[in-house]
Amino acid sequence: MNKQIILDIFKQNNISLTNTQLEQFDTYYNLLIEYNNKYNLTAITNINEVASKHFVDSVLPQYLIKQNSKVLDIGCGAGFPSIPLAIMRPDLNFTLIDSVGKKVDFVNIIIDALKLNNCTAIHTRAQEFCNNSTRGSFDYTVSRAVAPLNVLCELCIPFIKHDGIMLAYKGISYNEEVTSSNNAFNKLFIKLDKVESKELVSTTQDNTKENLLRYYLIIKKYKPTPTIYPRLKNLIKTKPL
Repeated sequence: MNKQIILDIFKQNNISLTNTQLEQFDTYYNLLIEYNNKYNLTAITNINEVASKHFVDSVLPQYLIKQNSKVLDIGCGAGFPSIPLAIMRPDLNFTLIDSVGKKVDFVNIIIDALKLNNCTAIHTRAQEFCNNSTRGSFDYTVSRAVAPLNVLCELCIPFIKHDGIMLAYKGISYNEEVTSSNNAFNKLFIKLDKVESKELVSTTQDNTKENLLRYYLIIKKYKPTPTIYPRLKNLIKTKPL
């Protein structure tokens, strides 16, 4: 039953799944529900809503990521968006980080269960993970529901290569976040290259269809990031750029 629901919801969004991918998403859902109470992973648990608002929502912008890219997911939580992206895009190489150890434990359970050879999950903060070997080493960063844009930029941009892309998943109020991020854009030497939008056909718990607009901010880095960034957590939080 769950497999058919997942398949139908992906089809409604014009995304086809192989049998292997369908099995992986089904296993992901079952483990998400099994470990949710223990690890406090998500408030969304109904199969319809998980399939649309977590799985499909994560993979809608996959066309924006070039083949064979190296991707960093900052604040991966229960694995969104990177695990669904990794299922759909085995050509990509993902590093997922989160400051909450039990969430990284869960993501590692998922990586093992789904046999995702293109994913590595690490329990760390962005500030601790940013060093000589990781700074400027990723083609993309992806982040979904992590922080306001000005904070997110400081966490993500140091990891991106010159001309790399920060791909931020945002909602309808993204314009307000962009306006409040002008200082961050100037200090981090980045620019908003474009904004892509996609319609998410979502299915509620009672099988009602709703069309939601999702926005993807494509932010490009045009100069090396000053080495003072990212700052310590308390400074980023109390004095955002």
